[in-house]
Amino acid sequence: MGFDQYHEPANELSSEIRTFARMIASLTEEAEAIGWYEQRLEYECSRNVSHEAFKMCYKSGFTAFFTHFSAR
Repeated sequence: MGFDQYHEPANELSSEIRTFARMIASLTEEAEAIGWYEQRLEYECSRNVSHEAFKMCYKSGFTAFFTHFSAR
């Protein structure tokens, strides 16, 4: 995302506002990752993937992202 997260010139914003913008961008990225995990899990499970290790890995990753997101 870089500097595109600011709608005004970054050098004219306070450090508090720049930090807030980075925090919001980070939360957005975490929320997107949760959605991607949900989609991948649904897709793989709908294909009747029987490999339990795969399912456990994705569920574990999803849980980690959700926990990380909710702790912010």
